[in-house]
Amino acid sequence: MSAIKFALGLASLTMGAIKIGEALSSAGDLGRVSPGRGRTPVGGRHQRRVVGGQPVQMSIYPVKSLDDRINRIRDRVAKGMVDPQVYGFARKVVNQKCGGTSCIPEKDNLKEMQAIFQAVRKNVRYTSDILNIDTYQHPKHTLGLNGGDCDDYSSLLCSLLLSLGIPCRLKVIQTKDSRDWNHIYAQGGLPRAAPTRWYSLDASVPKPFGWEAPRSMVTKSRIFPVR
Repeated sequence: MSAIKFALGLASLTMGAIKIGEALSSAGDLGRVSPGRGRTPVGGRHQRRVVGGQPVQMSIYPVKSLDDRINRIRDRVAKGMVDPQVYGFARKVVNQKCGGTSCIPEKDNLKEMQAIFQAVRKNVRYTSDILNIDTYQHPKHTLGLNGGDCDDYSSLLCSLLLSLGIPCRLKVIQTKDSRDWNHIYAQGGLPRAAPTRWYSLDASVPKPFGWEAPRSMVTKSRIFPVR
């Protein structure tokens, strides 16, 4: 997703933009082979790319709406939460030892969320999409490439939280300086059985756990459940 800049009083931050207005825009699916044993999906085409010295296949799909884009991200989350690389990363983060005991007490889901957020901020750099193509990376590729934009951060973070049994949802906003929806981020819910509070995890900006764009900057927002 392309980047936009908007003022935050003391700073100007770059955030990933969801380009919805272009009915014929395309979404690259980096590192994922299309459904149907490699057959190109209806209305799509394949391209080959080399990532980290390894050939991967990119499927280009026409994307026509916000809901279509959200479904692409949900698909990445569903695959990422059970992927061994993503699953293993989550457990490595929360199982770290401090002396002879765990740094995070068992069943402390809030501290688990905070640790996951910090680990993603540390290991994944904000990196824009291919020029004029919105790409939707598999979470394991976001970890492997150490880079991605706001939709990649969102799918990765939801995958990591869900792999730990923590509910996750997606929040999309339109800021006042934009004509359309232009940012997305993950939110983790607690308590796990029936969340009553949702914590924002916007790792695409240099802000702490729980931060989100203030209401004074937001024209409208939408919430999308993941699972």
